[in-house]
Amino acid sequence: MASKKKAAELIGAKAVGSEADDEKLTQPKSDRKATTKAPAAPVQSTDQPKLTKREQLIKLLSVKHGIDLASISAAFGWLPHTTRAALSGLRKAGHAVQTEKGECGKPTRYRITIVPVAGPTQADVPAPDVGAA
Repeated sequence: MASKKKAAELIGAKAVGSEADDEKLTQPKSDRKATTKAPAAPVQSTDQPKLTKREQLIKLLSVKHGIDLASISAAFGWLPHTTRAALSGLRKAGHAVQTEKGECGKPTRYRITIVPVAGPTQADVPAPDVGAA
């Protein structure tokens, strides 16, 4: 037991089975401090629906001069590769995401010039004529 205390003192920690631990065990539960969290703040309801991350990203990219990758990453808490993947996803969805190279070491800026109009749905596309040959 003495070697555990000595090792604990060297690293600045308590030894297992120390006197402080013994005191905690001898106190009744009613005397111990409660470790409950404060109640959460009530959620305020708004009339506007919550925007998805994709909609928020489109809104960020719609500004006149665009936005750089670091700012997008910071806004969403994403890593850079996740941000680039989201930009690629917008391109695949039909958004015109333009890149503007920064001058003299400035970061590349991204912006959306045109938001696509919804394309034809499955119901709008006529079924292929399978029996006609």
